[in-house]
Amino acid sequence: MKDFKLAPAEKFFYPIILLLIFLGMWGSENYPQIFKDYYLLILPWPTFLAMFLCGLLYVYRAFLLRPFRLDGFCYSMILQGVLFFIFSLLNVFWGLDELKKVYTGNFRGDLVTVITVYYLLTKLLYKFSAQGKKIIDKLALPVPKTFQIILFGISALLPFWPNGWEIFKFSASWFLFLMVWNPYNRNIFSRASLER
Repeated sequence: MKDFKLAPAEKFFYPIILLLIFLGMWGSENYPQIFKDYYLLILPWPTFLAMFLCGLLYVYRAFLLRPFRLDGFCYSMILQGVLFFIFSLLNVFWGLDELKKVYTGNFRGDLVTVITVYYLLTKLLYKFSAQGKKIIDKLALPVPKTFQIILFGISALLPFWPNGWEIFKFSASWFLFLMVWNPYNRNIFSRASLER
């Protein structure tokens, strides 16, 4: 039941995230002006925080594990951390929606698809392919637990809701942070699991 085991902090954070999603959907329908003037104004900041924390977590783990892991593992974590720092800054100071003006395709749909493919592909490869598991561990990629995939799947429906894009970015970023913090393959990110 490793796929459904929650850490104490997850038991605290997941209900709060789900409550904020519900309040956002309810508010957008019943109080659209308040939703637009306040909720949407505040929401980019917790989204920024989740992505920034992801970046910090990657960099922290890279330096913590540097004496015990190969350089490629640590460099991959630092690269992922830097990418999250960039995404967090883009979200607040430029806004991912602005990228739609540069990108000619269906930006929102493509972003949801990319994250969905990552969740499903890493999970399936990790569970059913010894070679895939080896590559994922070598690249320091976090693998989602089954319940994390289910929660993301629910949030992936939000962009279809009127005003649901900002709520999706918020929920997806926090679900991503919690997945990075406590992934299925957490043992590769833990010093306690290493032989000294």
